[in-house]
Amino acid sequence: MGTLVVTPKPTFPQRIAHRLGFGTIIDPSVKSVPKSSDPITITVSTKVTSQKWNGYSKQAVLRDYAHRCEIDIMRRENGPAATVIDAYNHALWTNGWRIESKDAMLADMLTAKVQKMHAENTLKMLTEDGLSFGYGVAERAFTAGDESMGLKPQMAVVVRSARQFDILIDKRGIMLGIRQYNEMGEPMKDVGDLPMEKAIVLMPMISSEGSGRSLIDQCWDPLLWWKKISEACADAIQRHGNTIFDIQIAGPDGQLAPIDAMTGMEGITTDLNSKAELVTNINTQIKELNQAGVPHVQTYGNWVLQQICAASGAPEELFGLGAGKTGLLAVSKWAIFYDKLASIQHTLEPQIDDQLIDPLLESMGKAPGDAHFVFSNPNTSNDSDKADFCTKLMKIDEMSPIVDHQWILDYLGIKTPKNAPPSIGGEDPGLTG
Repeated sequence: MGTLVVTPKPTFPQRIAHRLGFGTIIDPSVKSVPKSSDPITITVSTKVTSQKWNGYSKQAVLRDYAHRCEIDIMRRENGPAATVIDAYNHALWTNGWRIESKDAMLADMLTAKVQKMHAENTLKMLTEDGLSFGYGVAERAFTAGDESMGLKPQMAVVVRSARQFDILIDKRGIMLGIRQYNEMGEPMKDVGDLPMEKAIVLMPMISSEGSGRSLIDQCWDPLLWWKKISEACADAIQRHGNTIFDIQIAGPDGQLAPIDAMTGMEGITTDLNSKAELVTNINTQIKELNQAGVPHVQTYGNWVLQQICAASGAPEELFGLGAGKTGLLAVSKWAIFYDKLASIQHTLEPQIDDQLIDPLLESMGKAPGDAHFVFSNPNTSNDSDKADFCTKLMKIDEMSPIVDHQWILDYLGIKTPKNAPPSIGGEDPGLTG
């Protein structure tokens, strides 16, 4: 049980009366309205039920499972879909990550533990599933320890196929766990539900629905257009790859040729090719029809790729379009792309903290929150801009700098070396005391 303090707000006429200063004259009931200093105390229940919400119909489960299968096929067989997912996933993780803590030794120990678990590869797979399906799921498991040998149970993270899982929420919208379904839309009885205490669920793009947003769903129609246009263009090019000839035969005195003459010429020209030699009279003409090829193929391809870029937010340069990264428009598009990456990183960091870093800290005898998972900046060009900014700050007053050495290190996200030089504008930590 808990206590919730609620301060009632005056009605609209009461607010007008107070503003005019004639509250008791215009509306005598204003006197009965409690002031902000007189709150109303309401007793409410703060207990969160752990009863699973079974409001999932079999039809809905089958529908969602079938769509996740479509997404899985799309990301495997559709080239632009795979490029979009890879572009986001690689850019999020390429520049690395770090563990930050006030205790430098704890940060180093936790970093080594995460690397020993190969957790980065696991988190990459979860991120890829999250971008594809809206969420990636894994199970926290523990190895069997041996107290006689001094071996303690070690935590491991096992990736599960998000295609087969639904997220369980209760009637209040609180996430309770994940449930695995088979192809018939029935829960896997031999597996059972996986509660959040044992699960890791990453959602790179969150939504109010409680199951994350799928980047492939976001650009579903353009990806289908790409498949249709690619197949149509390939079929057209294949048809044009087989040379087609137009053979015209004129009859006597410019009249139509008789049927037997046309039938005879058809038999002669059945195996007609570029090396064939025919002897005809002046009334016979043979022309190749498809010398120009299929028109506008590149235009169709570029158009649908632009639609995919517009829907996914991926720069056109990733698909071989655009004028490179140096043009004014290209710079703006890449800046927006990097901002989206940074936003996804900020979304993932607390999820990784709650579901991976904090359990590891507890297994080490530390308190949750003593260390944090932090992504590196996806846009390395920003580091150069930040360094230039720090240089300008230092030059404002070179005799008495307005920022010190530690501030610059924190601003640039650089870990302080063990043998750090004295702080600029401050005292040397080794000389104090």
